[in-house]
Amino acid sequence: MRRVRALLAVGLVAAAAGLALQPGGVSAQAAASIVETGWWSRQPAAVPGSAFEVARAPDGDVSVTAFRIRVDGQVSSAQLQLAEVQVTGSPSLQICATLATWTAPAPAPGMWDTRPAPTCGSTPVRLAHNDVQKTWTVDVRSFLPSGQPTASVMVVPALDESITVPPPTPAPPVGIPVAPPVTLPPPSTIPGQTPVPLPFTASFSGAQLLVEGSAGASGSPAGDLSTAPFLDTVGDLGTSDSFFATPDIPAPSEQALASPAQVEGRFPQRGDVGLPGKRGANQPWGRLPLFTLLAAAIGGATTVGRSQLRERGVLST
Repeated sequence: MRRVRALLAVGLVAAAAGLALQPGGVSAQAAASIVETGWWSRQPAAVPGSAFEVARAPDGDVSVTAFRIRVDGQVSSAQLQLAEVQVTGSPSLQICATLATWTAPAPAPGMWDTRPAPTCGSTPVRLAHNDVQKTWTVDVRSFLPSGQPTASVMVVPALDESITVPPPTPAPPVGIPVAPPVTLPPPSTIPGQTPVPLPFTASFSGAQLLVEGSAGASGSPAGDLSTAPFLDTVGDLGTSDSFFATPDIPAPSEQALASPAQVEGRFPQRGDVGLPGKRGANQPWGRLPLFTLLAAAIGGATTVGRSQLRERGVLST
């Protein structure tokens, strides 16, 4: 009996090992995470509690941030989310790749001259701002090359938000008592308007990466900067099914009844005239004799009255 039990146990272990080694039996879970974050600025950080910032001044960029992302397996979607601390101005942020070698400066921010150079395309890939959750989001899947364990991206100011400043007016000539004749310079020598970037500062408390594998399984947030609870689910319209829920169909007893069938109509008859319930039916024809006598009385009174007025000379004959 013991020998039979031992043989059964060995068989079960062998079967389990065979299923585990069978192709397709085990699939590696896709994952991506932020493993390093660095930022560089040409001015000290102005917002207490911020982990990094992106800023711009009228004379150019002031602060930029870089993220190093480690990729394990196939990733079909990777959402980079930044938690906003404070914003001044109207930020316009874009995500760019960088091929430069960099190391996160300690302490941050690093020297401006040591920042990595971003590689941005002709069309900026902007970060979307959620004013309710105070987050900035962008899909960085296209910035994660396949076959490489790590990739670097940078968040920098977009370049198309600017105002134009007219050229300075030349000073009038000095020492000439009479103004010289006005001669317009050729168009090629007239200075054009100079674009000036709009300044802003966007400070963030942390970043994290939400990933999905190629099989469609959702991944958990990864790569936070010691600020894991910065995402809030309050006000998230994108994950609520109540907004797009199908309305409930009322019960048959609560539904509106169909209107009753209409009775075929007929032309009104003389007997139908009068008030509801046959009150006053056959009127005013039923009072015709009374009206006749009343008209005769009025006519007779009129005739007698006219005769009396003629006799008294009030009316002419």
